[in-house]
Amino acid sequence: MFDQALHDRIAARCVRDDETGCLLWQGQTDGDPDDPYGRTTYKGQTIAVHIAMFKAKKGKIRKGFQIDHKCTRRLCVEHLQEVTGKKNARLREKRKKHKHDVFKCIAIK
Repeated sequence: MFDQALHDRIAARCVRDDETGCLLWQGQTDGDPDDPYGRTTYKGQTIAVHIAMFKAKKGKIRKGFQIDHKCTRRLCVEHLQEVTGKKNARLREKRKKHKHDVFKCIAIK
């Protein structure tokens, strides 16, 4: 279920990193100075922008699942996948040593 209006609203506030392919949010954040999450409104609530973009592209997030940033860039709304909480924690640990190498992080399964 593609929500074109939501997708376009989010994409309009993003810039593309031509090197990595990341689509990086430029709007409101949660205020974390070191590694912020983007924030936007969705159905009257403020939520993480990556979650809103996933919902715009894919629809509902399955119960018990989370949205993972494959590239480890919290402002990216492009490299997203739906995973269990357990898998998200495992991937986070595997990616720690590659945090600033988007390509290596994306390749980790």
